[in-house]
Amino acid sequence: METVVKVRVQCPQCANKFHSKTVYGVCPYCGHEAEVPDDTVISMPSLRSATTKATDKVYRDMETASIQRAEQAASVAGVPVSEMSHLKITNLRDNVQIGETYAMPPPVNEVTKQMELMRARGIPVGFTANPNASFENTGPVDASRSGSRVLDNINPASRANKLGAVFK
Repeated sequence: METVVKVRVQCPQCANKFHSKTVYGVCPYCGHEAEVPDDTVISMPSLRSATTKATDKVYRDMETASIQRAEQAASVAGVPVSEMSHLKITNLRDNVQIGETYAMPPPVNEVTKQMELMRARGIPVGFTANPNASFENTGPVDASRSGSRVLDNINPASRANKLGAVFK
């Protein structure tokens, strides 16, 4: 007695799923016939398990939630969503070891090397309010509530709730 192996296939034409003896069968729903590739094509099967499916779902959920957060931030600030695109997660590392973060490492290229060289020489690098200002004699900065101050400058109505009560 011969064992018949059935493969679960999804039709690329109508997206219906069905079982077939080979991945190059004919779709029973729309009649689409998959072309058998020649010998130069290396086909790679999709290896999915419950573990990989669950991990992929976590990543997809994180990306979806980050898009929603960017949309909410744009609506609060009163700007287009494109202005908040930096809040979206689009590329997470999947080979993270214990103690590492999921964020992609910063790029190392000619620009970043030049910026490091300038920092080593004491030249201010990056965005500053006054690029000609000296940073040597600045005292400690009170950073408490600085985010709320910025938000007040962007949207003064951000501290009021739906009833009009203002929070301090």
